[in-house]
Amino acid sequence: MYGKTPIRPPENGPGLNLAVQEIFPTLQGEGPFAGMPAVFVRLGGCNLACSFCDTEFEDFDEMSLRDIMGEV
Repeated sequence: MYGKTPIRPPENGPGLNLAVQEIFPTLQGEGPFAGMPAVFVRLGGCNLACSFCDTEFEDFDEMSLRDIMGEV
């Protein structure tokens, strides 16, 4: 937090893991699907490193796409 997260280069490939901060059910809040059930996958590891940021981006789990789909 507070800009300490290292900036990571973009990654591609079948072995890609994502930094998942949170997976949670909610209701879509905007657009044509507003009010419909949705599942959000919030990612961690913001690449901007803003010194004033108060959002927790460093507490995350590395998850494979297969594991994320299993949670969703």
